[in-house]
Amino acid sequence: TLRGMVEEMSDPKVRAVCARYWAKDGAGMAWELQRIEYARYDDQRDLRTWKVSVASGAAVLYRKSALEDVLKHRDRELPWDTESLIEDYALTLDLRELKWKVKAARNAHVLTDTPQDFKDLWSHRQRWGRGGFDEVRKRGFRKFLTYDIIGYGMFSLNILMRVLFVIYFVALLSLHGSYQLSLLGMMPLVIVWFSRVTSYLRLNGKSAKDALIVGSVIVEDLYGLFLEVCALVSIVRSIRSSHQSW
Repeated sequence: TLRGMVEEMSDPKVRAVCARYWAKDGAGMAWELQRIEYARYDDQRDLRTWKVSVASGAAVLYRKSALEDVLKHRDRELPWDTESLIEDYALTLDLRELKWKVKAARNAHVLTDTPQDFKDLWSHRQRWGRGGFDEVRKRGFRKFLTYDIIGYGMFSLNILMRVLFVIYFVALLSLHGSYQLSLLGMMPLVIVWFSRVTSYLRLNGKSAKDALIVGSVIVEDLYGLFLEVCALVSIVRSIRSSHQSW
């Protein structure tokens, strides 16, 4: 793993490299869904030519000079922001602000712990969601945050579309209208299904249960809705209060 990360440092512009990570062995539906989710995230890293929005703290290598640059830039005793809920993301943003590259190492692999039930997962993602939105708010609209801000914009649009669909469907039923599925309207669902199945094929240690979860689509959609609600609550809490806590 270390060798794989060091190899990526051959580019002098690269100041931080993280390993690709998957979920440690576990059990239960929460673990199964996170395991598949992490594999999908690894696909995104590949599609983005190993560029990452956060140098994950699961395993990360920094140049000493990069940490010294952050110390000077932030004028504090440590490179890491000890008040941040997700200090690895905060440090990544500091490096990006200094115009340094941050990426994942394609030949470095680690396993990471995951929450074992949905209650712990809710708390875990609340920290991620709240911490991420707080870090973006601290810095405001900056060029190096363009991708992150677009991500929040797309998330907001997705929530809006879900709400509009529910309003439309309820109005349709209340007005005794008819609802028909069309082949054209089904195409996005087919594309999503194909994308998920393709991503699933790269999952290590695939099982029949994994195939059922991915093939059904609805299970992952419900999980996605759970994560969206969690993120939405995190954003609301960030806006309403400046107090941060684990």
